[in-house]
Amino acid sequence: MINKIKPLLVNLIVLFVSVLFALTIGELTVRMIVPRTHHQLFCQYDALLGWKHIPHSSALYQTKEYAVRENFNSRGLRGPEYVYGKQPDEFRIFILGDSFAEGYTVEFDELFSEVLNKKLNETDKGNLRYQVINTGVAGYSTDQQLLLYQSEGKKYGSNLVVLLFYYNDILANLGSRAGNGNKPKFQLEFGELKLTNVPVPKPRKLTVKSLIESKNRSELIHSVLSYVKQWLKDNTRLYTLIIERVPDLPFLYELMIKLHLARPFAQNESNGVPDEFRVFEKNYSTSVRSAWKITEELIKELHEEAADVDSDLLVVNVPFRAAVYEESWASIKNRFGISDENWSPYQVSLELASICKKNGVEFFDPTALFREKAGQLNATKELLYFKKDGHWNKAGHHYMGEILTDYIFSHYSPGGQSKKSK
Repeated sequence: MINKIKPLLVNLIVLFVSVLFALTIGELTVRMIVPRTHHQLFCQYDALLGWKHIPHSSALYQTKEYAVRENFNSRGLRGPEYVYGKQPDEFRIFILGDSFAEGYTVEFDELFSEVLNKKLNETDKGNLRYQVINTGVAGYSTDQQLLLYQSEGKKYGSNLVVLLFYYNDILANLGSRAGNGNKPKFQLEFGELKLTNVPVPKPRKLTVKSLIESKNRSELIHSVLSYVKQWLKDNTRLYTLIIERVPDLPFLYELMIKLHLARPFAQNESNGVPDEFRVFEKNYSTSVRSAWKITEELIKELHEEAADVDSDLLVVNVPFRAAVYEESWASIKNRFGISDENWSPYQVSLELASICKKNGVEFFDPTALFREKAGQLNATKELLYFKKDGHWNKAGHHYMGEILTDYIFSHYSPGGQSKKSK
C-alpha cells in the first residue's frame, strides 16, 4: 500500500513545485513588462455612511489608462481645507456624488469641480468670489449623499447644492450592501422615509477565532475566498492582469466565478440582462419601480434639507456613456439581445427629469451636449470617457466643468442675473 502511495505523493509534490515555479516566473515576467496597477479605495468604516475617505491620507490610483494620486484633507475631502460657513462676498457650491464626482481618474486641478471653480471666478467680473467644494465618494448612492449632507454638508453654508446622479444609484438606493461594503438603507413606511441598518454593521474581519466559531459552512468558505482574493489583488500583479483579461475568455471567466475569484454581473434570471441595466427598460419591473420611489423620496428630502438653510438644489444627470456613443449602446444591445423597442439609454434621464419636475426640483441633463461634443471630437478620435474604466477622462471632466459653469452662472449666480440668485 505504501509503495503505491509513494509515487502518487512524489507526483503531487512535483506538480505543486512545477505550478509554483510557473506562477513565480509568470509573476516576475508581469512585473517586468506590465505597469503596476493599484486601485484600492482609501476609505475607513463609518457607522452612518458605511465608509468614508481616510482624513489626511494619500491614495494612488494607477491603471493602464491613468496614474493619479489623491490627497484628502482633515475631513476626508479631496483638496485643500474648507472652513465651515461662507464669507459674505462668497458664492459657495457644494457637490454630492459618487466616483464621477470624486474623479479619481484625473488630477485634482483637472477635476470638473475645479474647472467649474476656476471658470466661475473668471466669468464673474464683479466682486463675488466662488468656492466649489466637492464631497464625491466612490460607491456612494443617493441615500448616503443625503446623510452626508444632513450630517456635514449643511455646515458649509452653501448657496447651491449640486447632486450628480448616475444610473447605478437607483438600485443601490434599495439595498444595504454595495461594492464597497455595508451601507445605510432607507425604507418607506406610510409614505415616509425611515432609516435602517444604522449603525452600519462593521466589516467582518477574518481571524482564526472567527473561522473556528463559524457555524455557517458556505459563509466560512466565502470569507476565506474573499480574503484570498483580496490578498492576491494586493500582492500579485499576475492575478490583477488575469482579472482584467479574463472576461474576454468565457471558459476561464466561468471557472474564476465558480472559485469566487471573479465577480460576474448581477444578472436577472429571465434573460441574463444585468440587474444594473434594468433601469433602462421602458417597462419597469416591480423592484426597479420600488427603487425609483425610494430615489424620488430621497431627492425630495435633500431638496427640503437644502431649502432649510436657504440653499438651492440642482440635480445633474451624469450622461450614460451608451447614451453619448451609439456604438456603445449597440454593443450592449448585441451582448444582451435587447432592442430599442423595449429599452432606451435615455430612460433614466427621462424618469429623473419627470421626478424633478413633479417635485419642483431644478434638473439639468447634459447628455445632448455630450453627444454633440463627442461628434465634434470624432474626427480626432478623442473621447470624453476612458475606454476600459468608463469614467470621464481629462477631456470629459473639462467639458463637464465648462457646461456646468454656463448653466450655474446663468441660472444661479447674481452675476448671471438669474431669478434664482440670492
